[in-house]
Amino acid sequence: MSQQDPNQPAPDPYAPPTPEGTPAGGAAPTPPPYAGYEGGYPGQEGSGQPVQPGYPTQPGYPAQPGYPGAPVYPGRPGDVDPGRGIGIAGFVCAFFVPVVGIILSAIGLSKSRGAGRKNPLAAWGLGLSIFFTVAFAAIVVSVFASHGDDIADAVKGANDPTTRRFCQADARLTKEMNVLQDPSSMETQDYAQGLLDAKDDLDGVVAPDEIATDWKAVVSFFDKIVAPLEGVDTSDEAAVKQALGSSGLTQADLTTVQGAGSRVDDWASTHCAAVPVD
Repeated sequence: MSQQDPNQPAPDPYAPPTPEGTPAGGAAPTPPPYAGYEGGYPGQEGSGQPVQPGYPTQPGYPAQPGYPGAPVYPGRPGDVDPGRGIGIAGFVCAFFVPVVGIILSAIGLSKSRGAGRKNPLAAWGLGLSIFFTVAFAAIVVSVFASHGDDIADAVKGANDPTTRRFCQADARLTKEMNVLQDPSSMETQDYAQGLLDAKDDLDGVVAPDEIATDWKAVVSFFDKIVAPLEGVDTSDEAAVKQALGSSGLTQADLTTVQGAGSRVDDWASTHCAAVPVD
């Protein structure tokens, strides 16, 4: 039985067993070199093995090109219709100046279609403008068809010197006669003098051939009224009243002058329509 060295520590009873061949100091033995690697790894200096070429550098990927901008589709917010404003103007003009409405609406509709847009206002404006233009033309044609003769007479009267002078004289006489319609509102002397002045004006009027006979009947009737006043002192009220009562007019005279006056008025209403009067 061996004796334990007092200088050595006591063995640990819980330590794992030491393999055989392990030095007493506890240091692990150095293993021999592996035979397969005696020459070193390939590529190492002094290994005697050829140097493996390196992998070529991978080329970089080219930069991705930018995507083009998205196209603008009709009706997209922010898209401007080039014919919208003109189309609105054409729609408004359809109710007031339809001929202008046709032009503006057609331009607006063309611009909108060129931009791939719909323009309902321009379409409505074009339709309404055409409708109102046709309706107006039909009315004008109808008026000329029914009153063409009257219009022609009015134009002729304005250009004929005799007709123009008659119309102007007739307008003045109408004013004078309207004043003499109510003798009670006038002084007797003023009334008598007004009749004498009107007679002088009537005698100086030359009527056109179409109404010459009727005009002569009117002047003759008025002469019968005024003739007793000639030579009478108009300031003598009694003498004036006596003269006016002795005109000798009959019912037949009244009937004749009413028919003649009506025909003269009808003729003047058309032929004098375009004649300027004072």
